[in-house]
Amino acid sequence: MVKKRQFLTLGKKLVYENPWLKLHEYKIKRDGSESIYTVVERSDTVIIVPLSSKNDTILLKQYRYPVDGDSLEFPMGGVDDGETMEDAAARELLEETGLTSHSLEKVGEYYANPGLSSQKVLVFTAKVDDIAVENVVLQANVDEIQEIKKVSLDEVFDMAAKGIITDGFTLAALLFLKLHAKPL
Repeated sequence: MVKKRQFLTLGKKLVYENPWLKLHEYKIKRDGSESIYTVVERSDTVIIVPLSSKNDTILLKQYRYPVDGDSLEFPMGGVDDGETMEDAAARELLEETGLTSHSLEKVGEYYANPGLSSQKVLVFTAKVDDIAVENVVLQANVDEIQEIKKVSLDEVFDMAAKGIITDGFTLAALLFLKLHAKPL
């Protein structure tokens, strides 16, 4: 039997805050010893896999400063205060791709990094119009998005297998898609 570690919170201090996150240091007692545990507070996130009836989807090429490189990702973003996860998914899909969905289906959820944050990620598929996907264009002034790519879902899985897709959110979405999504 594995012993469950007991954590006792002795104090909490806000170390840093900006519009996207809060960094707290918790003074804790664990197994009789005092220490500091750092926790990043971020809003919950939605990631959306747009799917046409032809199994085409959309990837966004974005520059990511921390890795000083480009990343291929599904549309995603934070959930605003008072917003449902479904509303956030529809908003992010529209903001980042200009696409609207016939229906959103939740296919999974997970914690992005449970050793560091309580941020939850919900994965949605979004049925989108074939013609809209064919004619999708880069939306103006959206974060670090440099390019929008229409690709087949098979191509996306191939890019993941070859290590071309390295974004953890996108890779997790592909796993949930493979495990739980219903065929179109």
